[in-house]
Amino acid sequence: YGTGFVISRLDNEIDSNSTRLGSTRLTGPGRWSAPSAITLGGLGWGFQIGAEVQHVCFVLPNKTTVEAFKSSGQFSLGGEISLALIMGMSVEADVSAGRKGVSYGHGLGVTQGLFFGTSIEATIIAARKDVNRSFYGERVTPSQLLSGTIPAPPAVSSLHTLIEEFLAS
Repeated sequence: YGTGFVISRLDNEIDSNSTRLGSTRLTGPGRWSAPSAITLGGLGWGFQIGAEVQHVCFVLPNKTTVEAFKSSGQFSLGGEISLALIMGMSVEADVSAGRKGVSYGHGLGVTQGLFFGTSIEATIIAARKDVNRSFYGERVTPSQLLSGTIPAPPAVSSLHTLIEEFLAS
């Protein structure tokens, strides 16, 4: 079980379809979507020993993957290899299916603890509509957030800066 968010890089194009304040915005390299809150849970089978805390970044490598992630729920099947000796890394790969299509993706994680494991996992990922509604003050969908239809609020500008700095290093 876990919670988090997903964010997507926006295309370099003029977005005249914004529903917020009827504005026309220029999106370009370095522009990121508003985050969409998610929850995930699942089952895994494999050899695992120890305990770890893991912070994962999901990489959505193409537009098809982002489109699939825009649905309010999806099912994922994949595998993971993880090693943590105080600080460590994990690598995941999966195929996901949602109402907006089938896609593949991978995740890279930083782990803490004493742990070794390899597993096959099935995961359900769903939008946290209540958290999105509370954060944005209105009902929004993952599709609106990840496509840039709803502009990213100023509260996440430091997150966007952090992502850019990480990608530049």
